[in-house]
Amino acid sequence: MTRSLDDRIARGEELFGAGDLDNAEKLFRETLADNPANPSALNNLAVICHTRGALAEACGILALSLELDSSNADALSNLQSLLNEIGHTKTLATSILAWPRLVSRLIEGKMDAVDCQLLRKLSASLSDSQKDFALRHLAQHNGNSDLILLILSTLSAINRAIALSLDEWISRSNQPRAIRDIVEEMILNKTSDLTIITEIAHRGSPRVHDERNKLGYEFGPRRVTSAFSGDDPFMKHVPANAPSKKDGMRVLLIADYNIVGQMTAIMRALNLYTNHCARCVIFQEDYLSYDHDVVVRNESGEVSEQALEETRQLISRADFFHIGRQLLPLTGIDWNRWISPRNAVFQYFGSEIRNNPKEMLDFHNRTGFTAITACDWTMYKAVKSSFYHIQPYMMEVNDLPQAAMDFSSGVRVCHAPSNQNYRNLKRSETILETVNCLRADIPNLESVLIEGKKNSECLEMKSRCHMHIVSLLVTFGFNAIESAAMGLVPVVQLDNFTRLLYPDAPVVHATENTLYDAVRTLLKDQARMNETGQACRDWARREFDSRTMVQKYWYLYDLIYNGQSVTYPELFK
Repeated sequence: MTRSLDDRIARGEELFGAGDLDNAEKLFRETLADNPANPSALNNLAVICHTRGALAEACGILALSLELDSSNADALSNLQSLLNEIGHTKTLATSILAWPRLVSRLIEGKMDAVDCQLLRKLSASLSDSQKDFALRHLAQHNGNSDLILLILSTLSAINRAIALSLDEWISRSNQPRAIRDIVEEMILNKTSDLTIITEIAHRGSPRVHDERNKLGYEFGPRRVTSAFSGDDPFMKHVPANAPSKKDGMRVLLIADYNIVGQMTAIMRALNLYTNHCARCVIFQEDYLSYDHDVVVRNESGEVSEQALEETRQLISRADFFHIGRQLLPLTGIDWNRWISPRNAVFQYFGSEIRNNPKEMLDFHNRTGFTAITACDWTMYKAVKSSFYHIQPYMMEVNDLPQAAMDFSSGVRVCHAPSNQNYRNLKRSETILETVNCLRADIPNLESVLIEGKKNSECLEMKSRCHMHIVSLLVTFGFNAIESAAMGLVPVVQLDNFTRLLYPDAPVVHATENTLYDAVRTLLKDQARMNETGQACRDWARREFDSRTMVQKYWYLYDLIYNGQSVTYPELFK
């Protein structure tokens, strides 16, 4: 068939050269009947029309050839020569020549105000193939958004090529959120292709280079666009006995460090107990060696390209983002394309807010993002758009080693500043000096300093102790809660804000001035030590066990994402 068509075209060109236009035209039209997109037949037919003086018809044929293949340089050159021959004024005055002119202008991306006006007039009468052509080239050359929306609104269906072109146009030309939303709504309404819906619709907006449109300015969240399947990367850590994920979201926890293992702990609890499935990305591993999912840089700072690529894939699939402390720059990722105040929450653990209160407050006020600031008055004061009542720590209490509370070989008091950097913050020297002074009154007292150890070693050392003097910093953190869950007696400085939220907390309150007396009184009463340790264990299980804490995160995500009118599955029994 190909050779027959080629022979037919060759014979037609031979006849044309001999001046037999009628038979040459007949052969070219027969060729087009068999192959309507044949460029040689179209070009030759246009030349015959031009020879006969049918310039408008010749322009129409060349325009059709370019619609089928806009890279046909000969057809474009011939069309532009014909339009110049006809003249600018006559072209604009003749409706039949308007589309050929627009084809030429669209391909070169040189549309002016007159061209835009012509396209508006023609938009209702164009065929779907002509509309597809106009949309592809307008998008390719960052064309007028009003024209794109106009033509898009008249299309009866949107195919994959158009959807991808529009998606690239939105990103490349930095279209504002309102335009993105309209385009995505049209895509959803005019396609039945699930692939298009999954890949294109509701993926967030590109950043607009405007002072108003910094991170978080745009308020529409991504929506869940496809059901979970066995090969979904977010199903990787979902246990076999987990609840159905049919109606849940893909939650991505992402942070600079895996702060006391909490980001991974939340991930595992979400997967095990809720209808959401979760993954966790940590940018930098630390010496504590907590459980992890994806780690971009190891403890030595070496970057894993595989982890980076996996991170990008997870970001593109996530529905909700739980961000630890800050968003870090990531090559190839424009965060404003993926997150907004309606599908993300920031979680802080202390110093990042206390050290930069104005900067943090400005960020949240400007963007509208909410935050988890924990039971800390200094953090809550800095960021008012916060869920301050959620202590950002959870644990599987049953998995922790339990303190024996055996006093036969003496009394052991531990202090765990984690590393040298935290000594000043926690007032470690004062704590260690106080314990040393207590030895004069309590001869069998042993001081245990836990510093620079992996988490597993820390737990083993703490389990052999009776009391943990956590810090003289106001309020308590993970260390105190972990020790309470293990049955040790934590000693911390409780402020009124924390007492307001946890009025029945059995942990021991002490300041720098009262530390000596508070510790001495308790160490001399072993029965009370046992009783307090058991009360601490029960309190930690009630307040901070993973099953309890994850419900708070579960409801928080749904509150941010869906608002208040939500029906929750009955998952917790």
